[in-house]
Amino acid sequence: MISLAHKTPKILFVNPRFPRSLWGFQGIHDIVGVRCGQAPLGLATVAGMTPREMPVELQDENVEAINLDTDADVVAIGCWNVQYHRAHELAREFRRRGKMVVVGGPYPTLCPERFTDATFDVVFDGETEVTYRLNVELGVLLPGFVRTQGAKRVIENALERLKRRVELG
Repeated sequence: MISLAHKTPKILFVNPRFPRSLWGFQGIHDIVGVRCGQAPLGLATVAGMTPREMPVELQDENVEAINLDTDADVVAIGCWNVQYHRAHELAREFRRRGKMVVVGGPYPTLCPERFTDATFDVVFDGETEVTYRLNVELGVLLPGFVRTQGAKRVIENALERLKRRVELG
């Protein structure tokens, strides 16, 4: 568990590079002069939901190299199916450097069983927008899966976390 209550953590949002494939649109540079044909809108949306007092940074590896020596406390990686292997590589490297690593996106939601190997500290399974803000505002990210299927369960989890936070003082 990482407690966010006693410190204002910095969160780095990472979009891993796409492999050379149809998904990567690597040939687009020759046509329109840009390195990447799609923006990481999911990560940008979640970064925008972060409370203003928390510093955030967004790095897109399809545009430039990821700064592995970041001063961020938490690294949040978005993951499509074609980014799966690179997301794991990045997660292992960030964890080796002592960072808490969170993953979410279409692939952890579609195939959550592929994210049970403890490479990531927290796995958002489902619409992250539903649970992310609750986790951050309560000041605690608990290792494991954060599932958003079923609003009742989300609220029960939030209330239980709030209760534990109050008990811890």
